[in-house]
Amino acid sequence: MILKKSPPWLIEVVARIIEYGEQPEDEARREAIEESGCEIQDIELIQQYFTSPGCTSKMAILYCGKVDASTAGGVHGLAEKGEDIRVFKVDVDDAFEMLADGKFINSTILISTLWFRHHHPPFTPEMNRFEKIKSYYTLVKWIIGFYQ
Repeated sequence: MILKKSPPWLIEVVARIIEYGEQPEDEARREAIEESGCEIQDIELIQQYFTSPGCTSKMAILYCGKVDASTAGGVHGLAEKGEDIRVFKVDVDDAFEMLADGKFINSTILISTLWFRHHHPPFTPEMNRFEKIKSYYTLVKWIIGFYQ
């Protein structure tokens, strides 16, 4: 198999490494505001898993956070951490197309998007794009991944 060249920008989920004793859900809520400017209204655990069994004992904890994404966008992150995070939103159908086209190339977004595809709330044909964006558990920058 020939590996594709990595793109210069990586599409990721909101994430951070948490320290011993920190509460993952609290950190997820804080990091969502810091990295995306969005406040999580509801949060749901997706999965906790080993990032690379046999190589490391690190665990990833993935959450799905419901946010109002109607005004999401811009650049976020903390300068002192060297963060330069461009936030964007996509329609759920576009996100699934990006998944199928191989645009997501890290485990947290792959697992999160597959989970979301299986669990997201149903949409009705009458819903317009704005209603979909505002009503579903949004994707891409809103699913939270934390490493222990």
